[in-house]
Amino acid sequence: TSTSTSTNNCCSRWKANSVTEVVLHGHTDEVPCVAFSPDSCTLASGSWDTTVRLWALPGGEPTGSSPLENNHRVFSVSFSPTPKSNMLAVGIQGGFINLWDYKAGALLRQLPGHHGTVSSVAFSADGARLVSGSFDTTVRLWNPANGTCLLTLSGHTDQVTGVTSTPSTTSSNSS
Repeated sequence: TSTSTSTNNCCSRWKANSVTEVVLHGHTDEVPCVAFSPDSCTLASGSWDTTVRLWALPGGEPTGSSPLENNHRVFSVSFSPTPKSNMLAVGIQGGFINLWDYKAGALLRQLPGHHGTVSSVAFSADGARLVSGSFDTTVRLWNPANGTCLLTLSGHTDQVTGVTSTPSTTSSNSS
């Protein structure tokens, strides 16, 4: 299954080897990001309406919990790959990263530090580190368990628009 986002305030799920589309409605502004949970049972969609909505899979119904309210436009979402953590990282316009327990609908902590929109977030393969990229031209490496910024990388001369992490907990690539 694949998922796409759109400027028409929704996201679409596409079944493999098919042109069948399931449209997920609920946002009231652009939806720039989506991510699957590690067990593929939940889809998170982030929107400029400031919410993250959670969808039960495979059907695409809302999970029943209230949308996760972030008070700023959402630009990036990433689930921790460790299923027991239930952690969802949300990169937002205000320069923060919100870490949620998505199953409980509870904000665990907010990571301050960026001075511009957090455009991209990604967990390391073991979930022990979180990398973030920002329009402030920096990349930061975090310990999501306690919210500590471990490293700030300043080498970009323009907005950082994407980050990813290798299986190693200390390496990252940004674009």
